[in-house]
Amino acid sequence: SAGGFKLSKSMRRKAAEALPADPKQIFTEVAPKVVEVYAHRPGDRPRKVTVERRKKWFEALDIEALLLERGISFQHANWAKSHWLQLDDFDNREYDIRNPEEWMQLGTGGT
Repeated sequence: SAGGFKLSKSMRRKAAEALPADPKQIFTEVAPKVVEVYAHRPGDRPRKVTVERRKKWFEALDIEALLLERGISFQHANWAKSHWLQLDDFDNREYDIRNPEEWMQLGTGGT
């Protein structure tokens, strides 16, 4: 039937049980590139310490400020702050102006 596909309760339960216990991460942490030997000499800084220091340094950087220092701005010069789209502009809770039957009627040319 063209009406749709429905799962029974038992199939839904089986599908839910088949999901992994821990959801997959959608991002991965990438270690900063460090040119440092893995086997250091006594008295030299270990590679792991250098990597951790670089991570902290990169986390402390303000990307927007760095771009502005180099003359890169994502704001149009002629636009006031009020012209930029705010998150509230996209936070519409009405979702749809028609119910499914009205959309079907509209799509088939009915009145």
